[in-house]
Amino acid sequence: MVNTCRINVRCKKTLKVLHFSQKAKTIPNVIFGIKASPPMPGMEGMLDWLMSKCIHKYWPFFSNLTYTEMISLRDENLDWYMNSLGAQGTFCQGARRKILKSLEELRSRSSQIKVIDHLDVEKSCRTISSVLKTPISDSDMEEDGTFLTGLIMEKITLVVDVCKKTGSSVNSVAALLREYIECKSVHEYDKICAKSWLNGIKLDFFQRRKYGRRTA
Repeated sequence: MVNTCRINVRCKKTLKVLHFSQKAKTIPNVIFGIKASPPMPGMEGMLDWLMSKCIHKYWPFFSNLTYTEMISLRDENLDWYMNSLGAQGTFCQGARRKILKSLEELRSRSSQIKVIDHLDVEKSCRTISSVLKTPISDSDMEEDGTFLTGLIMEKITLVVDVCKKTGSSVNSVAALLREYIECKSVHEYDKICAKSWLNGIKLDFFQRRKYGRRTA
């Protein structure tokens, strides 16, 4: 439903009426007869990701899947999973294509992380940040046999090291570390490491500003 807000603005004694269109994102509790369930482990970030892809309408279906099932969804087995949940209907072709394309993007995340050039700190931060906004499991392997959380931690370690040595992109790295710490799927020990790095690069930054030189 589209709500229209009317705001009166006085400018040079002239009354103007501005119209702003606000489209609320409604999260249904039921779709195709499938009721939404609390997200399973590794699926905590699923709803936010669905909303970013504008396919949150189908949250009840995805909420009933495990992380491994979600990653394995393809055109060949999508209807099977729907039927196994007792679905009374299916996706229209447009939604189906959008869902399958989005899932393919999820499966490509480990490849994207692997090819990151950590020397390009800004680009590395953008890539890792985009992955952190997707559903991530700390206990389930990706289809290529890797753990996404392990790959992310490995690359962040390299990026932080470059930042410390060069003093470059401090704000971007700090923002990435804060986002990493807030990620629900990240192991607590890794969060402790990230907090330590965050404090370290902040200290290095202030020392460089104070003394006008690089610190070891």
